[in-house]
Amino acid sequence: MAVSCGSSEPESREKDRERPRAAKTSKRAASPGEPADAAPARREVEIPPLAEPLAYFGDLPYERLTAPVEIERQEGAPVILLVADALTARHLGAYGYERDTSPNVDRLAEAGLLLSNYVSNSSWTRPSFTTIVTGLPKSMHHVELNTPPVKAEITTLAERFLEAGYRTAGFVGNPLIRDVWGYDQGFQEWQDVVKMGVEAFPPDETLVDRALAWMDDVGDDPFFLTMFLTSPHPPYTPPRDHRRFLSRAPKGQVIEVPYREYRRPLPKGDRERIIAAYDDEISYMDSEIGRLLEHLEGKGILESAIIAFTADHGEMFGQHNCYLHAYHMWEPALRVPFLLVAPGLQKRGVVDDRPFTHVDAAATLLDLAGIDREDLPGVSIAEALETPAKGRDRVLFSQYNAHGVQRQAIRKGRFKLVHHYKVDPRAEKDLNSLHPGLVRPHPRDLPSLAWDAERYEVYDLAADPGEEKDLFEERRSAPETLELLTELEPHLGDEGEIGELSSELIDALVAAGYIAEERPEKKKRK
Repeated sequence: MAVSCGSSEPESREKDRERPRAAKTSKRAASPGEPADAAPARREVEIPPLAEPLAYFGDLPYERLTAPVEIERQEGAPVILLVADALTARHLGAYGYERDTSPNVDRLAEAGLLLSNYVSNSSWTRPSFTTIVTGLPKSMHHVELNTPPVKAEITTLAERFLEAGYRTAGFVGNPLIRDVWGYDQGFQEWQDVVKMGVEAFPPDETLVDRALAWMDDVGDDPFFLTMFLTSPHPPYTPPRDHRRFLSRAPKGQVIEVPYREYRRPLPKGDRERIIAAYDDEISYMDSEIGRLLEHLEGKGILESAIIAFTADHGEMFGQHNCYLHAYHMWEPALRVPFLLVAPGLQKRGVVDDRPFTHVDAAATLLDLAGIDREDLPGVSIAEALETPAKGRDRVLFSQYNAHGVQRQAIRKGRFKLVHHYKVDPRAEKDLNSLHPGLVRPHPRDLPSLAWDAERYEVYDLAADPGEEKDLFEERRSAPETLELLTELEPHLGDEGEIGELSSELIDALVAAGYIAEERPEKKKRK
């Protein structure tokens, strides 16, 4: 794996980067007695592009996957799972962002595989992160807000690596992911916010410091490391020495925690400052990822490591007058990065535009490490690379069910259907109450909520990647809509989640910024 760990941070990304040349196609080994030059080259297959992901990200500077690519399984290889909190893919250079927010993450894309049609199964942390670390959809792990912890009978990803002889460790900065709710299953070393002695969102530097010390203690043993880096999550308060973009934004105060939505657009300067602060948070996180990669290189294991980088969910920045994530089913809240680097990958710097989701992450990492994962429902991305013409018509499902608001999004190909349940009237007291220092709007002033009746929407993501035109009324009888409604039907029995929360969960929700408490706001860091 040729990952460069340089720390240079050019001011802006060149928009017209030269497209990487296609790697020479490898030949199969000749059979005994067969001339070496008689082995035919692998033939490319005709694969129609998915217009929808290309429309969303534009023309990415990587070679599109058009032929089978093999990945040799690497038993005993170090495995590192990096999860960013609230990171929408569009704000990474690897996904075409004009600001140079992520040079180290971008190098992972250049050294491996980028998925351009990777969608989170939820728009907030609990259900999405649980899927990442169990390999199970929410319909099987059942974790959301007011639910029991991760069940002991579920075999987590960490437990599977532990059983295979790996040393395991998890370093987590989100207060909703703690051992008290079962997330430490399978981790020999587990450090969440309580064990770190903070309320929420410790600096990524803290997590990286502890991870590097743990890796040094591991020595030459195979290890599985999970890190949940939370810098991009609001409040948007980048460290003072990482305010490169904010220093150039219009002068004024940053709205560190915007409302989830507004009836009209925020002033341009306010929005630009919010985005600049968010980009600086990404840049800070990226610098810490660079420090992690440098340490791996110094230990001589960077070339042999399997590294996956993703995010639990995305984030909104004024699209449809929405901010944050929470109940939003818009693309910026669901489109997250997935980058994969593996020593056995036979072609690098490639993009796969087929649909994948968080349920595939665990199956992929286990497969790459040569560990059995046949009982998991997800698709191994490593295995999928060997059959690039398959899986293009896969159906992906995302959902939100908390605080009396339920939404579901289901997609296939270019079409996406969103279902809004009627909002539970008891939800009013908690909604949009993230900023106790400001006057709170009445929840019924939140225009996207379905207060009177359930609602459906349909979007053509190929023709309308910004989801500006709802096509449900004109396409409600179209075959694609009827198919999505049929696929959605098994999920319609889910009951809304609202009720009494434990004091521990309330404290975690307050610390994470999902609900407000009548006390002075607490800052993430300075």
